Amino acid sequence: MAHREASRMSSNTAVEISLPLKFSTSRVFRRASRVSTSPSPVETYKLVGLLLPMRYHELVGVFAGLEAESSTLKKADLLAGLLSRTPPDLLKPVVYMTTGNIFPPWMNREINVGDKTVISAIVMATGATKIQVQNLLREQGDLGSVATLLLTSRAQHTLFRQELTVAHVHQTFQKIAGMDGSGSQDAKISSVAELISNARPESARYIIRTALGQLRMGVGDGIMRDAISSAFTVNKEVVEKANAVLNDYGEVAVLASRGESELTDLKLRLFRPIKVMLYPKAEKVDDALASAGQPAQFEFKYDGFRTQIHKKGEEVRIYTRRLDDITFQFPDVVTAVRRGIRAREAIIDSETIGIDPATGRWVPFQNISQRIRRKYDIEKLVQTLPVETHVFDLLFLDGRSLLDMPLAERFRRVQDVVTPDPSDGIRVAEHLVTADPAQARAFYQTALDRGLEGIMVKNLQAGYKPGQRVGLGYKVKPETETLDLVIVGADWGEGRRTSWLSSFELAVVGPDGGFLPAGKMGTGMTDSDLTNLTETLKPDITRQHGKQVQLKPRMVVEVGYQEIQKSPTYASGFALRFPRLVRIRDDRKPEDADTLDRLKTIYAKQFSRGEKP
Repeated sequence: MAHREASRMSSNTAVEISLPLKFSTSRVFRRASRVSTSPSPVETYKLVGLLLPMRYHELVGVFAGLEAESSTLKKADLLAGLLSRTPPDLLKPVVYMTTGNIFPPWMNREINVGDKTVISAIVMATGATKIQVQNLLREQGDLGSVATLLLTSRAQHTLFRQELTVAHVHQTFQKIAGMDGSGSQDAKISSVAELISNARPESARYIIRTALGQLRMGVGDGIMRDAISSAFTVNKEVVEKANAVLNDYGEVAVLASRGESELTDLKLRLFRPIKVMLYPKAEKVDDALASAGQPAQFEFKYDGFRTQIHKKGEEVRIYTRRLDDITFQFPDVVTAVRRGIRAREAIIDSETIGIDPATGRWVPFQNISQRIRRKYDIEKLVQTLPVETHVFDLLFLDGRSLLDMPLAERFRRVQDVVTPDPSDGIRVAEHLVTADPAQARAFYQTALDRGLEGIMVKNLQAGYKPGQRVGLGYKVKPETETLDLVIVGADWGEGRRTSWLSSFELAVVGPDGGFLPAGKMGTGMTDSDLTNLTETLKPDITRQHGKQVQLKPRMVVEVGYQEIQKSPTYASGFALRFPRLVRIRDDRKPEDADTLDRLKTIYAKQFSRGEKP
């Protein structure tokens, strides 16, 4: 047998421990000698947790509970229990895997495994045929459930498998994510198959969902914050602030396990991007001014893409709102930062916008979005699609974090460090500080006259709150509403559009972090748009039935529409009437898309405007 049994008794409890053959029993008793000779049941349980590798099926038991539970409070309690009994060296993997990831958010890395790879792995691991797997997939609608069914039916499965540990599963997925080049596809299939072969039937469900990036159990930042706070008796605000700086709840959990003092006085780290501060929408300039506080700072809202730029000496890295590293694609911005930022170390928040080389006028985001994705002809694009960067915030300066500093002071430092020479390609965002509604309205009109989206209105005393959309500032745009939605499906076209994906299914973010369809978009797209969308989305196809395809929720698009209607057809309960493509939002992650709550809010507003519901 692959295991031998060891037993240890306390005065109150008997604990049977199954040890892998390579596990050192001398290590067990050396470690055991550090605790009392008659440990309590709780002490005994913790001892076992310290001595034995944490098994993956323990994690799966919590996954199932989280998936079944709708209460955020109970989810946090379940997760807190898991974290409190997780060995310190496994806290990072457990936190990442519970949120459906393998890496921390700031790394912005994915496993990059598709349905075809998983199907081949299931065939290799279970002995089923490809046709059998595909037929079961049509019945179950989920490859994780297919693997669970096939493993359950394998009578010999438990005789030959080796118990999966959390560490092994996490390390295997890390290796898979790094596989590239010749032979990498076969290596990925073999690695996933090895995990499936050794998994308990229910564990296979979650292994496959993790591999496909489909493990969504509604564990957002708020639940993770509360769980860490409860597990290690640390103040919630301290936990949240630590994550704002580190952008890594895995590391926060490790530090919290050592005591609250470990979470204080943390500094931002250069070249580890953090989430950007977000702002809700206000209907009117006067409303925004009244809510933000008077006086307030008004800034142009540029039609470009958010750039968080890190500088240390001559080294410069550029990150999008999605935390993608786009330094390679924008050597002109790197040069501008080297010339135009007068600081040894800095992290700046800014908007990078396109410039028409013939007229010098700003151009819409859609005109320059191709530069974000482009991997070749970079120097040519620098000439044909030039950009300039407008700085509106400073988060870190020469070794000091400025997150807690009021905006008024941070902006003064922006003005100090950004060169006054606009030819450098970087400048301070145009702004106005006023308490006068008339001046504010005039500034707004100037922004619209210059072809911009609108303005930002910010509280001068506010600190910087990464990743939060709080009432410390507002964006004001013309009343025409648009929605940022995720493409989750499509149909292959007909006639001359046979080779293109079309009729794209659009979804909002649901309460549990999943995606709820709210209509299909088939207008507002040129042939060039359809070609671009098809080429971009083809690798994200996870399933096809006839002309219909299911897509990995990855692309975000800004969508206009005539109105929102209630509808039993879509899982959101709503349908967009005549949705049309406005632009692709390369700067948005799927989780940044609009929520079901916002859809409901806009729907309700239709009545107050006297529009037909």
